[in-house]
Amino acid sequence: MAIQQVGIHNFRLPLRYASRTGEPLLLETSVTGTVSLEAHKKGINMSRVMRTFYEHKDATFDLDLLETLLLDYRTSLGSLDAYLILRFNYPMVNESLRSGLAGYQYYQVALEARMDRAGVVRKFVHFDFVYSSTCPCSYELSQHAIQERGVAAVPHSQRSVARVSVELNGFLWLEEVRDLCLARCTPRRK
Repeated sequence: MAIQQVGIHNFRLPLRYASRTGEPLLLETSVTGTVSLEAHKKGINMSRVMRTFYEHKDATFDLDLLETLLLDYRTSLGSLDAYLILRFNYPMVNESLRSGLAGYQYYQVALEARMDRAGVVRKFVHFDFVYSSTCPCSYELSQHAIQERGVAAVPHSQRSVARVSVELNGFLWLEEVRDLCLARCTPRRK
């Protein structure tokens, strides 16, 4: 019987990523890598998935390198299809909402590459955009207090997360994903 999925999950190591500033970032990364195998194969040596990353430890990781690794798995492991996902926290400097001061925000990011049996590779960026929003229940309660009871009320803010997933055929800076999200969340002035 064919093996549908075999591999490793949450293997951690420091990997290098490019930033829009030109400074490479060395970030702790969680790696999940799997392959599927034909029925006559009994499995794989799990260290082969990990060794691939050690062979590229000085490289700058991006979706194109993940595609190269998937092709390596097909050649060296004889896989039918293959899957890699790298998860890490990516630091970016953001301006505060009120003071105009700047500080670091760490965004949870995942780079994902999948290769099917035909050798077609699909590449994705998953980006967790953290932002401040008004609690909808608090807003409704505040409006009710003002309209029905004539009582001053202020809704509270909360931290929200929007997971943005983008399938890519080219290159996109992670900072660009954040900037696009910020542009959507910034109130438009009249």
